[in-house]
Amino acid sequence: MGYTFRNNDLLLGRYSGSFFKEQVITPNSGSIILFDKNLNPTVVTTSSLYFNKLSASKLNVNGNTTLGDSSSDTLTVSAKSTFTAPITASSIRVTGVANFVGNTTLGDSSSDTLTVGAKSTFTGPLTASSIRVTGVASFLGNTTLGDSSSDTLTVGAKSTFTGPLTSSNFRVNGRLHISSSVSGAAFIVSTINQGSTNETNATLIVTGSKVGINTDDVDYNLEVNGSFAATTKSFVIDYKDKPGLKLVHASLEGPEHGVYVRGNATSNKVFLPDYWNWLVNENNMSVQLTPNKKYQELFVENIILSESSSYFTVKECGIKGWFNRIFKKPINFSYVIHAERKDVPILKTEIKKKKK
Repeated sequence: MGYTFRNNDLLLGRYSGSFFKEQVITPNSGSIILFDKNLNPTVVTTSSLYFNKLSASKLNVNGNTTLGDSSSDTLTVSAKSTFTAPITASSIRVTGVANFVGNTTLGDSSSDTLTVGAKSTFTGPLTASSIRVTGVASFLGNTTLGDSSSDTLTVGAKSTFTGPLTSSNFRVNGRLHISSSVSGAAFIVSTINQGSTNETNATLIVTGSKVGINTDDVDYNLEVNGSFAATTKSFVIDYKDKPGLKLVHASLEGPEHGVYVRGNATSNKVFLPDYWNWLVNENNMSVQLTPNKKYQELFVENIILSESSSYFTVKECGIKGWFNRIFKKPINFSYVIHAERKDVPILKTEIKKKKK
């Protein structure tokens, strides 16, 4: 069989016995020509396509696309393609630029995978057992990865999730942006209790990347622009003198957003950090003094907070203090100052429980 294009038609040449017959195939608008393994042509409308395996360098699909239900059914997109209607497949691999405007579903088996190797956009809900992003991907609709422990989402490059995301295993090696148009949490990590006796807690692991919450200017492994709450807060480090153990210390708690500064002084005037004039409430400060090396009756005389200079002064009372001031003998003490921040709202120590 031979074939050629003539205007908008497909001209086929076919041998039948000793004769050569021509067959003209004229597809309608919105149709394509498919060939079977014997090169027999069939005109198919693109409103509903069914494949077992589809590989395309450029493909625009306006109707539903279904790739059966077997684990070997695959869709490979190697160049810019657009899918404007729901798509169902067991495996999707994008190495070019793909836009999925409709729903995208990858069955429910643990072998169903979606691999995005280049810039792609999913504007409708996405359901898959495994998603791996090595390029740039934007998921604008709901993204669900079933409920089995083998379901995984791996993000190795810049990706955006603007709708709710459900996953059993979530791993981020690149840049990840999660947002939601609805109020409440946009990302939840939890363990579903299915009665198993060997269940482990759900975990979120971020490696080789930094995490920013309400900020994209991230300088630390985890940076939060806003409030942060926890039942306990601790630091955990390796125990240098006891191999195999870790040292754990808990954070000091209190009914205020407090700050402190401490040190040693041999002068009656102690300068405070220059930012304290706008950071702390000058009417809610406390200073503790500890005499060093000898008995001294010390008290705080003044506390000054201003843009030009912030400091406090100390005096020694009694006859001994008067004697030391006359002969200019230095004092020696340690100090600790606690204050409440005024750049943030006052801490509410009693709040109502949220309704579940």
